[in-house]
Amino acid sequence: MSAEPTPPVPPERWEHFPHVADMGVPGFGSSPGEAFAAAAHAMTAVITEPDGVHPEVRVEIRAQACGPGDPAQ
Repeated sequence: MSAEPTPPVPPERWEHFPHVADMGVPGFGSSPGEAFAAAAHAMTAVITEPDGVHPEVRVEIRAQACGPGDPAQ
């Protein structure tokens, strides 16, 4: 059995595209976490210039969800 080569994962990036729900905000990354962070960056860019956003307070957020392919609970 031969393994197919894994295609390279593009670096974290985001973009905007027109969508019936006002604006689409896809995120891309080498993991679901990176893609989620990139989508959050894109969403921020819809409402403000991201370079003007600076952290002032660190807030820890914990979330739990089904993994890819798991049935919704």
